[in-house]
Amino acid sequence: MAPMPATPLDTLRWMTGDWEGKSPDGTFDEHWIEPRGGVMLGVGREIKADGTLSFFEYMRVEARVDGVYLVPQPRGKPGHDFKLVEHDTSRAVFENAGDDRVHRISYSRTGDTLEARVQGEGIDDAFHLIKR
Repeated sequence: MAPMPATPLDTLRWMTGDWEGKSPDGTFDEHWIEPRGGVMLGVGREIKADGTLSFFEYMRVEARVDGVYLVPQPRGKPGHDFKLVEHDTSRAVFENAGDDRVHRISYSRTGDTLEARVQGEGIDDAFHLIKR
């Protein structure tokens, strides 16, 4: 059987896996499945120290005719498109200057550590996750 042809999402395969970290309020985790069918799917959540859910998010990275987009859906609400503007073998930067609050979401990986960074109006939050 011949190998599958490379797709634009294959350059982001390094994001796949199960990741977890600590937050000031508890713990969080993020899970990404490998790209197939022109999409990578992800889900994330934050759990307070008392065991209750404080946040969840559905995410997808999809290949379109005009590029690759990250589409987060915080708390399951309608998504916002963030276009991939920079990437290499361990870093990806997605931007949406027109978003009301968040303008940039980036991921970078060093070994078994994944950093997710959210930047925008008065926001510059970094989340450090370890591969499980």
